[in-house]
Amino acid sequence: MKHFLKFLLVLLTATGTLRAMPIVNTPDYGLDLGVRLQFLANGEVVNDPYAQHNRLYMFLKESRLLVNGRYGD
Repeated sequence: MKHFLKFLLVLLTATGTLRAMPIVNTPDYGLDLGVRLQFLANGEVVNDPYAQHNRLYMFLKESRLLVNGRYGD
C-alpha cells in the first residue's frame, strides 16, 4: 500500500512537455510544433471481494498546443 500511495503522489503532480520540434525549417520560413499535457489521477481502495481493491482513474486535466513560426525577417 505504501508504494501505491507514492506512485499516486507522483501521478498527481505529473506534467509532460514535448518541446517544440521543427516541422519545416528553411532559410525563408520555419514552423515548430509541440504539446504540453497535465494529468490528474484519483486513486481509491474499494472493498470488493470479486475484483482488485486498488483502483486508479487518470484524467487529462489540461492540454496545450505550442506553435512557433517565422516567415521572412
